[in-house]
Amino acid sequence: MSTLQRAIQVVTEAAEEDKNQNYSEALPLYEKSIHRFLLALTDETLSKSAKEVIRPKCDQYSDRAAKIRAYLGLPELSTRLDSEVTTLVNQLDGAIVIEKADTQWSAVAGLEAAKDTLRTALIMPHKFPHPIAGRRPPWKGILLVGAPGVGKSLLVKAVATEAADYWTFFVVSIDKLIPKWLSCGGKEAVTELLAAIGRHREPSVVFINDISFLTSGSIDGTVDDESGTVARRVGHELLDQLRALVKHNDHVVVLGTTSKPWSANTTIAELFPKRVYIPVPDEDQRLDVIKANIANTANSLTDRDVRCLARKTQGFTRADIQTLVSMALMRAGIIVERATHFKQVTDRANSDPGIMANALWTPCPSDDPLAIEISCDDVLPDQLLEPVISIDDVLFVLSMVKPNVSDSDIERLKKFCE
Repeated sequence: MSTLQRAIQVVTEAAEEDKNQNYSEALPLYEKSIHRFLLALTDETLSKSAKEVIRPKCDQYSDRAAKIRAYLGLPELSTRLDSEVTTLVNQLDGAIVIEKADTQWSAVAGLEAAKDTLRTALIMPHKFPHPIAGRRPPWKGILLVGAPGVGKSLLVKAVATEAADYWTFFVVSIDKLIPKWLSCGGKEAVTELLAAIGRHREPSVVFINDISFLTSGSIDGTVDDESGTVARRVGHELLDQLRALVKHNDHVVVLGTTSKPWSANTTIAELFPKRVYIPVPDEDQRLDVIKANIANTANSLTDRDVRCLARKTQGFTRADIQTLVSMALMRAGIIVERATHFKQVTDRANSDPGIMANALWTPCPSDDPLAIEISCDDVLPDQLLEPVISIDDVLFVLSMVKPNVSDSDIERLKKFCE
């Protein structure tokens, strides 16, 4: 019997007990079924259509279980941050900080499989404790693997926001950590903080962005032999401490990201038993990313234009698309800078007929009937109306911009996570 079949069997039993008003029996069955449904969602062999059916059902069962829990007067889990931990964090001057994220799941287009894995690991064990495992996470080390710019860090911010009621997120800044570690008392401060995280028994996530820095000895891609050796030594010592921390503490999870998993050593492989591949966005996801990036810019793009761009940007990451839109905006700025003629127009942002419209200046061809021969230097900044971005502007930039990730790199990343 598959995980999905077991989940359906258990939730059927839960619904029967619920119908008979046996709420004390129904609650653990609902929570057990939700746990199994979420595990089923992480199964890559499960069809997309099946997952689209399961997700809303999970929400439905979750809501019902929460209502039963409240009816039975069962306490909700709350977390607190110990003052000792806070004091130690402050002593590290930004090398390790407590994440206060404000990024919703909706800000991350697509990536449903990765979201399901993170929900299963960090949210559901607390929201609906497993009958046997309790609130222990199924994996104590999770590595998000994907090309640069696919949204790994954004995804971490989203899960930090969604899991804020259950976990404290400690973010390790490698570029600040290494000099702090090498300073007088720095290593001891980091060691004491990690010990305190383990000692105080509060659910904690230690997040390291791009763990390859810990073994390559490079922060910016270029490093001399001496400083690289020092950085690698610090990285190895930190990894050893983290491995000991998660080994002896069920309430601690280490979360990492990397775009170069092939540089990982055996310690990293042991620290992150769960590997999650973060793909480049597909066409529908690129469509959402393009819409999000042009949402706050003046543009004349139609839905058909945006769909056209989504098709033409195959292989582009989220960061690539953001660069594309930024360069199109710069093109509008260049038009303003090079313009020899401007004309006065009404402020398009002012649509209220009861308010006097502002007269603004916008670049125009020299043969425009309203054209006046002036340069941008003659126009005050608050009287300038930049031209809207058109599909021609974006296509012009697109002819010069290519994806930063090769097909061969994508295949290597996929293979690493198999």
